[in-house]
Amino acid sequence: MAIYNNEMYFGNRNYMQWVPAPQINYESSKRGFAATAGYLNGGQFVRRSATGAKGYVLTWTLKSRDDIRAINDYADGVYGFGPTYFLDPFAMDKNLLPQYFATPALASADAPLLAGQYDEDRPSVLQTDPNNLGYPALTATYQYDGSNPFNQVWIPIPFGFSLWVGAHGSATGTAGVQVTPTTGPFTGGLPIAVPLRTVQDPVRVDTRVNGNTYGGALIQLKGAGTIRLSGVMAQVLPNGSLPQQGGFISGQGNSGCSFVEEPTLTNYSAAIDKVGIAVNLVETEGWK
Repeated sequence: MAIYNNEMYFGNRNYMQWVPAPQINYESSKRGFAATAGYLNGGQFVRRSATGAKGYVLTWTLKSRDDIRAINDYADGVYGFGPTYFLDPFAMDKNLLPQYFATPALASADAPLLAGQYDEDRPSVLQTDPNNLGYPALTATYQYDGSNPFNQVWIPIPFGFSLWVGAHGSATGTAGVQVTPTTGPFTGGLPIAVPLRTVQDPVRVDTRVNGNTYGGALIQLKGAGTIRLSGVMAQVLPNGSLPQQGGFISGQGNSGCSFVEEPTLTNYSAAIDKVGIAVNLVETEGWK
């Protein structure tokens, strides 16, 4: 797990900052559709979505008023009303991408599309090439002419850290995966093409954006042509740390969250300046 100085990087595209880390046993689960019923002969069936939005219940207890004020400020719109982002300390050094982006074949069922916006834009799938690195069993195939909208995922990058991105698959034409550095809410640098590696390649991530220069980066498909995409990974690591090689790591992050309701504030003691706050966040940006 990667908690740095007992803090979590939290905020939105307008303003990110380090805040105290929440309680270590916080909830981090996917929330999707599921239904079950019984047949007349006693059998059962289950219908559930192939993917789901991440939900988080974050709690801070026995903190000073100054420590937790920033959390409430984001809920109140002090820094704007865009999606809320944070670097989940359980995912920073694994895979910060949401489930649907890390495993592109999920879009053949019901996950958000990486390219296009209608059901007819859903990718076809084929069996992933044999490998011993644990890549998803199915590979998504997108064909697009460049006029399609692309689903973007934004990842914040603190000063002193770097974002590393890797993609495994193949493409024709100018189709591919790209990373675009950003500064605040704006594009801050030229797009960087992410090399497409095979699923037999142990290099997980190879494209770097330095947080000492940029505050974040957008990840999306690019160009026009055909792309066969098996898996995508993104990690945020301290500068000086090199990514580890190995097998595929599924998506553990989110595409951007919204506050489900107002935060719950608890005033423990004015005498010793101890308060608490609990927030309920759910991933919404990928389904916008």
